[in-house]
Amino acid sequence: MQNSTIPSKYSIFISYDSTDSENFKIARIVNYLESQIKTIDRVYYWERDTKGGQKFLDYMLDKIEKSNFMLFLCSQESLNSKPVTVEIGMGLMAKKEMMAVFREKQDIPEYLKDFRGVPFNDETEKDFINTLKEIFTKITGENPQKTDYDLLFAFSEIMEVSLRVKRKDVARHLGISEDDLFRKLIDWKDLGYKIDDEMIVINDVRNFTTSLEEQRYGKEIGSTKQLQKKVIIDEDLTYANLTLEEKLTFGYFLLSDELYVTNITSKDYYFEPFNNSSWPPDCNVLNERHNDLILSLYPEKSIIDPKDVITTLIAKNLLILEPERWSATGKTHYPSFVTPNMEVEKPEEILDLTTKSLSQLIQSIASNENIMMELYLIEQGIPEQSVQMLIGNKYKQLIKSGLNNRYLYKDYWRVIFNPDNKNFNMIENLLNTNASQLITKLDQIKQKIKKDLNELERKFLSVISSGITIIDKQMGTNYSAQTLRKYEAKMKDIHLNYKKKVRVLVNFTGESREVFNNIYEVLTKRGIIWLEKQGFSGYQDVHQIVVKSFIDVEPVLEIKKRLNGLHK
Repeated sequence: MQNSTIPSKYSIFISYDSTDSENFKIARIVNYLESQIKTIDRVYYWERDTKGGQKFLDYMLDKIEKSNFMLFLCSQESLNSKPVTVEIGMGLMAKKEMMAVFREKQDIPEYLKDFRGVPFNDETEKDFINTLKEIFTKITGENPQKTDYDLLFAFSEIMEVSLRVKRKDVARHLGISEDDLFRKLIDWKDLGYKIDDEMIVINDVRNFTTSLEEQRYGKEIGSTKQLQKKVIIDEDLTYANLTLEEKLTFGYFLLSDELYVTNITSKDYYFEPFNNSSWPPDCNVLNERHNDLILSLYPEKSIIDPKDVITTLIAKNLLILEPERWSATGKTHYPSFVTPNMEVEKPEEILDLTTKSLSQLIQSIASNENIMMELYLIEQGIPEQSVQMLIGNKYKQLIKSGLNNRYLYKDYWRVIFNPDNKNFNMIENLLNTNASQLITKLDQIKQKIKKDLNELERKFLSVISSGITIIDKQMGTNYSAQTLRKYEAKMKDIHLNYKKKVRVLVNFTGESREVFNNIYEVLTKRGIIWLEKQGFSGYQDVHQIVVKSFIDVEPVLEIKKRLNGLHK
């Protein structure tokens, strides 16, 4: 599968999940590889080489075609990244040379396991330099040339050992002439040292260390805090040059304050995964729901992950990643979160674009009769499983769209949009104030189900839907002996009547109990009946389990008489 032709120079495409930029020190990898100018022509990576307004798929097609080698930085995040998966597929189809760089072997995608790989080690600076050299050697089959990068690193190691060394000793150690070293020192004049006769002397150790780090890591790599403090947006990063996905995502954050009014723990997008002890404990679930909703606004064929877009907008300073922090007492952890940069003017065209897209998404749900009927039934108390069997599972579009709070709120699970905003309250209006058409549709569904029932099923349902049908009873057990005795006495007041009702059917029809047990199973699988736990008045931990029916069937006169006899 690998291309056996050795190119005169390499053009390398790096595939990675954007959240791994710092984890794999991608900019430093690129700097090192591009410093090998005799062997490597160009290295492409998203955060530097994408153009304003360029779509992600266009970037992939253009840069992969221009490359003759693909380097994959493998992590759990990249395993779950749609763009990385697409890039692997493109590389395989184009028969590109490939190589994986990984921290853990289990992070390598199945399709890359047959290719060469390099374990990533950055425990120390020396380990990292050796990793860079191994990456280069595995790609090219050659040993890397010494570059200013290597010389600077070796020089810094010498200076860290001694604050005052002879220039000729340093030159000999670096393997260059004293004249070359002198020229290098002039180039590195900002590192905080001075040349004193034949000696190299560090003026200020603190300044030297700070400057050295910046020189090592490349000037274009600033800290996250420095990036966040930047207020002025580069002229190339105007709103007009944002991709459609970037506009929709930025607009989503701008709208977040007015979008939701209820059943949301927080309006903030939390950027990193945290432990359950973090606040809020469900920030990961919130992130996923936000991501799903943002993704639903993208064009249907878009393969871009909202997380990647958010990372790009942070780099462009349109969104700000607020760092995690602890309270003054050290007991409460506040995770990092993402907010719009309030220093930039809110562009009306982007707000309008996102508002319109959200409105269209909500309208598509509100105009779908099946989805709205399913929502209506669920919110009337019919179990989700029964609704799925009766009508379908189109309501799962809510989950796919991120409009579902199921994992946050078990009883009140649907995200409610702002009822004061006409663009976002179509679903609420239909479910609450304009429910007449749903009720009409519901009656049609019930009539069809009744029509499809056979005679024995009709008789069974007529008995089940006649009054409360209690099939079981339950109570808690973690109580004192005295409380248990009191509950047990209360349990005796719950009279099971399911078996008695089935006995009425057996005596009336002449069929066996097994026949009606089978009917019970069939109707359960069709969603027409289900079990429901009901509290018993006066005792919260005593329950009766009742059989509920989606439709009521009027029993024939003879069955009605026999059922009345059960209550005497």
